[in-house]
Amino acid sequence: MDIGFIGIGSMGAAMVPNLVKAGHRVSVWNRTLAATRALEGVTVLTSIASAFERDAVVTMLSDDTACICVRSFSPITRTKLHSHNW
Repeated sequence: MDIGFIGIGSMGAAMVPNLVKAGHRVSVWNRTLAATRALEGVTVLTSIASAFERDAVVTMLSDDTACICVRSFSPITRTKLHSHNW
């Protein structure tokens, strides 16, 4: 499976290598590029939006503000944001 992974903190850094080891293609995005450098076998993404072009997206984010920011890049929630009072 082609997985987009957003958020490489303590938990993300532990989860991504297991996904790679299981045979998944993993593309990662993080606010700081330094967090992605230690990961082997991944593609580093230059934008959040490109993560949503994968088969599945995993987010491992630190707080509500980060979640709201990332949600705005999803083609699914972008449509729903305009039709609901979030």
